[in-house]
Parts: sequence; structure tokens; C-alpha cells
Amino acid sequence: MHERYAVGGGSPYTSGRTVSGESLQPDRNLVRLAQQTGQAGDGRMRQLVAEGHILQLVSAHLATRITEGISSGEILPEAGSLTKLFYATMFAQRAELGVEIAGSDAVAWPVGSAHEVAQVGGTYLSRQTMSLGGGSNEIQRNIIAERVLGMPREWAGDRDGPFREVRTNASPSRPHGRDG
Repeated sequence: MHERYAVGGGSPYTSGRTVSGESLQPDRNLVRLAQQTGQAGDGRMRQLVAEGHILQLVSAHLATRITEGISSGEILPEAGSLTKLFYATMFAQRAELGVEIAGSDAVAWPVGSAHEVAQVGGTYLSRQTMSLGGGSNEIQRNIIAERVLGMPREWAGDRDGPFREVRTNASPSRPHGRDG
């Protein structure tokens, strides 16, 4: 559970990016990226930068709200999965925004290019890593559904018996003849 909090920005033991309010400051990477690619004045690029900033703000406020709610006992501790799920989704979306802003420079950046431009491609390629650390997004959705919302557990054929008795999809063996 602590790993979920840390990935989602709600742990008081990490960098404190949301608990201390630091993440409420705009992340300048997308701004610098738009400037370095000469697109800072383009309306579409400004929209993409704003979208990235809004995602960051929502993530920060969500982490703060969930952390305060858990601390006060108002929210179940399992709700930390909400921040982890949102952060993983936001990280992937921001990586995609970076590629959209950088364009072809994200794939093959010029030698000596600015740091943000050169880093965009690598960030894009590793965008799914956040959806795995602390439990996959699918696991987070199950935790939210079952433990936070109180929905029934998903049916599992192996839950109430030994594994050797679990039914498989194997076909019954057939005779090895021409007719079989």
C-alpha cells in the first residue's frame, strides 16, 4: 500500500511533491519543450502545454485530498489506489503530449539538442512503467471497486478448491488414428 501512495504522490516519506504542495507549481518541462522547438506561440501547442499542466494540478490536488482523508479517517486507506491509478494514467498522457509537441525530434533528436527534446523519446518509451509499479492499473481498479466502492469480487474458479482441481480448457485426448 505504501508503494501505491509513493507512486501516486501521497506518501509523506517521498519527495513531498504533493503533500507539501510543491507539485502545485507548474512543471516547466512542456513549456521549455514548446520554446525549444520554436512552437511556444502556436495556439495548438499552448493547448497541449495547458493540458499537461491541468493533469498535473488534478493529480496534486487528488493526492492531497486522498492523503488528508486517509489521515483523518474519513477515507479508507485503500483509496490510495485512486492516486496511483490517476498518476500512472497522467504520466502516460504527459509523455504522449511531449511527443506531440516535440514531433519528429522526439524520435531522432539533433546532436546537441536541448535536454528536454532529447529526453522526450525515452520518456515516451517508458511511459507504461508507472502503470506497473505498485500494482498494475488493472489491480488498482479491482482494489477501488472491491475495497473502496464495496462491489463484489470478481468470480474465480480456483478460489474455493485446490489448484489441481481447477478446470482447464484442454481438450480430452483423442485417439491417434486416421479417423480420430
